[in-house]
Amino acid sequence: MFNQIIQWSAIVLSLIILLITLKKSLIRDCLYVFLITVFFSSFIPVILIEQHYYEHPVRFLSQYFSSAVLFDYLAFPTINVLFNLTTKRSKHVGVLAQAFLYSALMTTVEFLLERYTELIKYYSWTWMHSFVTLFTFFLFLKLLMVLIRTAEERERSKGVG
Repeated sequence: MFNQIIQWSAIVLSLIILLITLKKSLIRDCLYVFLITVFFSSFIPVILIEQHYYEHPVRFLSQYFSSAVLFDYLAFPTINVLFNLTTKRSKHVGVLAQAFLYSALMTTVEFLLERYTELIKYYSWTWMHSFVTLFTFFLFLKLLMVLIRTAEERERSKGVG
């Protein structure tokens, strides 16, 4: 029951955050970030689970997915949208600091979930793996969005001139 309460709370919280951020931002950028995150979440966690680094004993749609669908397709993409928005005007140090903070918070929550629930179980995975993976992904996605925005601006300037 406790596992289900956590999962439903994550759904509600993710949807609220997503709706608020979509109202206050460029929807196109939010969609890029959300969909790119979903794309990578479609295979990276599956590979790690199949290699027995960790598992999700209790999860939504467990008969269809070995990964945590709720996290991979809703919560994590939503957090990445929020990260992208909060770092949009940040300098390099600000982006690094926020990536560190987001990763630390997410890793702490995951560690507590692993210890006190059945939502995740580590085998050869540790909280440090999670932290480094999250931190790297936040920075990768930020760089990718900078490249996408730069390419779009170049295209717009070619069309005007």
